[in-house]
Amino acid sequence: MLAVIVATVAVPAPSAARPDDCARPVVLVHDLAAGTASMNPLRTALERSGACVTSVAYGSTPAARALSRAGGPDLGGLTSLEESGAELARRLTSSSAPAGPLTVVAHGAGALAVQYALQHGVPGTRVRALVTIGPLWNGTNPAGLADVEQISRRLGTFDTILRLERPVVDPICASCREIVTGSDFLVALRRTAFPTPGVRYIDIVSRTDGLVTDPEASTAPGASVTVLQRIDPRAASDHFRLPADKLVRSLVVDAARG
Repeated sequence: MLAVIVATVAVPAPSAARPDDCARPVVLVHDLAAGTASMNPLRTALERSGACVTSVAYGSTPAARALSRAGGPDLGGLTSLEESGAELARRLTSSSAPAGPLTVVAHGAGALAVQYALQHGVPGTRVRALVTIGPLWNGTNPAGLADVEQISRRLGTFDTILRLERPVVDPICASCREIVTGSDFLVALRRTAFPTPGVRYIDIVSRTDGLVTDPEASTAPGASVTVLQRIDPRAASDHFRLPADKLVRSLVVDAARG
């Protein structure tokens, strides 16, 4: 069932970098099956505005690293969101992380990994704002996959199917099954101090996202929500092109200044 998701997400990505400490530190967190290169348009816009930017690479699997060594793209965000979140927590609290309260800008499933980090090891005082682009707070339902899974749960066959799928799918993309609407991960995330007290949530969404289930409703409770089409009715970027969208870049720069 998860082949639909595995086949639809792939964006290239190189390594992370750390800027000098400054008054406006910003951390960029890429999407599932993406990497730091996918956030480069945002990095350029933020640096031009005077922010100090760190791009974090995370969630690489042995299979992804082997693909990269063979000349393929560098893909991250593929480990389970629990593992990716724990990795981000270590990075955000390490001595090499930027000093001061951070603005974290996360694309897609990256926001889920950041939220897990906030719930498991990163104090709310460490992050002043979480700016999300195409957040998957309510998951995704490609080709009705989430609906099929819910039927399977009601029939009592879900756990059996999952036991068969996990050894095949998880080494390639464990997070793929967790971003499906109604997944155990998403249910648990909302039960554990969501949103995190003290963190300002800013969700940037697009009606033409194409991956997020009901983009205008897939927002964090109490978040400041911007729908691109309310600003520019001609906005038409899909989920994967959002970080490069001119309007999105402008909104992110403004949010980092706030």
